[in-house]
Amino acid sequence: MSEENRPTMLTYIEETPAQLAANIENRQALVGGLVDAYVDGGYHNIWIVACGSSSNASQCAKPFMMKYLDADVQVVPPNTFIAYKDRLAEDDFVFVVSQSGCSTNSIEALDKLRAMGRKAVGLTGNLESDFKDHADVLVDYGVGEEYVGYVTKGVTTLAEFLMLFAIEAGAKNGIFPVDETTKAYLKGRSQREPVFYEADPDAEYEQTIEIDLSALVPTVSYPHLPENTHPASEGKDIAIDQVVIGSCTNGRLSDMEAAYNILKGKHIAKGVRGIIIPATMAIYKECIRRGWTEAFIDAGCIVSTPTCGPCLGGYMGILAEGERCVSTTNRNFVGRMGHVESEVYLASPATAAASALTGHITDPTTL
Repeated sequence: MSEENRPTMLTYIEETPAQLAANIENRQALVGGLVDAYVDGGYHNIWIVACGSSSNASQCAKPFMMKYLDADVQVVPPNTFIAYKDRLAEDDFVFVVSQSGCSTNSIEALDKLRAMGRKAVGLTGNLESDFKDHADVLVDYGVGEEYVGYVTKGVTTLAEFLMLFAIEAGAKNGIFPVDETTKAYLKGRSQREPVFYEADPDAEYEQTIEIDLSALVPTVSYPHLPENTHPASEGKDIAIDQVVIGSCTNGRLSDMEAAYNILKGKHIAKGVRGIIIPATMAIYKECIRRGWTEAFIDAGCIVSTPTCGPCLGGYMGILAEGERCVSTTNRNFVGRMGHVESEVYLASPATAAASALTGHITDPTTL
């Protein structure tokens, strides 16, 4: 790089406003990996392992994070974390920050997490750095690499990223009125007495939206956001490599029945992998008793015992570069089920089963 084109600190300062705006616009995809790791793990309090300017940015975001996550947040340098790692509680969430991804102390902190049997989560501006060989979950916080110090754009974007993370992680909550059917279902299924929450009778609402459920059509969430929805009928030109039906999100007995009603007596398309995961062992056994498991196998599918499996890219059905999957799971962020160049389309069990038969995204009402 010539001296004439070499960036200066002023270059990064001038780039910062546009970068911040772009990150806000793309916030769900940007923070999705960290939100998933935090929420899916059932964690509460947070340790941010960072030093230098990354520590300064984390300290700036700390009060905001504590407020919106209702959690204690500690910011500690890598050497302190390594010395006091035994003080971690089971529900403490730890992630390590290094914009360059080359900090030897930060890499050692990731290695310590792995040695403890914990997931090593790394936050960086350089996905091709040394961090990639030491982190189980690697998250790009939307800044890129700076070549003149790490005290300008990197600080501001990291502070913004952590606050966006707190907003997205803290917002995953919806309250539904509990009816008698739900109460009856809970009997004998919980070791604790359930607590039912209801809105205050005098609650005021910002907006009321009425939806005619009878007018809804089968819908698919395209990559890389659950909210990126399209009618299933528009996806007939999108060829797929894999279908996943079940896991915790859509693995109920009624979901298995929906898949069975479409797959029975048929066979999935050549070149398509079909994976079916009942949500619980009770549902798994009931599928066997009803003959659905045999029908799934005869249709060319693999039937697994209950597991997260491919949903979070753990094992079984991990997507390769360029592969597409129609899945009934709940997230489709970049790299969620495997390679960062793979694609996950979220759909209902009926839509997923129909797509397995045709080899492309299919509206089940058209079969």
